[in-house]
Amino acid sequence: MIKTVLGLGAAALVAGYVYQTGSVITEAHVREFYGDQLKAYEQQDADQLCEMMADDFSMSLTEHGEGPARTSTQDRHQACADVKDAMALTQLLSERSRGLLSLDVDYDVKGVEVSPGGRDAIVRVTSRVSLGDSVIALSRAEEKLSRSFWKVKTHGGEAKVWTSDG
Repeated sequence: MIKTVLGLGAAALVAGYVYQTGSVITEAHVREFYGDQLKAYEQQDADQLCEMMADDFSMSLTEHGEGPARTSTQDRHQACADVKDAMALTQLLSERSRGLLSLDVDYDVKGVEVSPGGRDAIVRVTSRVSLGDSVIALSRAEEKLSRSFWKVKTHGGEAKVWTSDG
């Protein structure tokens, strides 16, 4: 009986430790997440980018470019399909130009607000997409990240994107 109680107590301590250390997000985790996301873009790894989205991902996008602004909302499935289409297009561009043309993506984390208890974080980030010396897209986003079992995922948020024809 005592062994059972001690065993259950030890299991509860281990479970609490695993939950606490694997589920708390810090600013360092946020910055690592964006570094990993940038690596996935550079490696054209659409599957990895999709894996970084939580099941409840939802992003509200306002796109400014030619004509009036367009607003849409994407769930994980739609956003992942767009990522895969964009990766296929950039890969085609690179292949057709024999590697001379490729998109450069850059992030700048402007602010991180970790919630009390560290269960999630609201992140303000800007990004720039360039083709050679021409900036073709700028974005400003606020998104929610969380960490579970040592993996950081994005739940989406709101983004504004400005595009040009280069």
